[in-house]
Amino acid sequence: MQLGLWEQQYADIRKVVIDYTSFLPAAVTIASGTAAIDVATTPPLGVALTPNAAGTQLIGFIQGGIAGQTYNVTITTTFSDTQVKNDMLVVNITED
Repeated sequence: MQLGLWEQQYADIRKVVIDYTSFLPAAVTIASGTAAIDVATTPPLGVALTPNAAGTQLIGFIQGGIAGQTYNVTITTTFSDTQVKNDMLVVNITED
């Protein structure tokens, strides 16, 4: 599922929260989350994600990249019941 378009400047470090509360069945939580970026650039786009304490959200930061570049970030979330969900976030790095 595409989560949407995220725009920021390359010098920004911005917090991202992906909420899976409405997707999760009772007693299931997020075990882990990873991000894979489709384009390697210098400087690279950095995406780091960690489940929150309740196990209902992935929380992290997006930073870097090259102005004018669009990145497709595949977010792979693994749940405590071993189910895996892949989502797409399109990240557009804008000029200063």
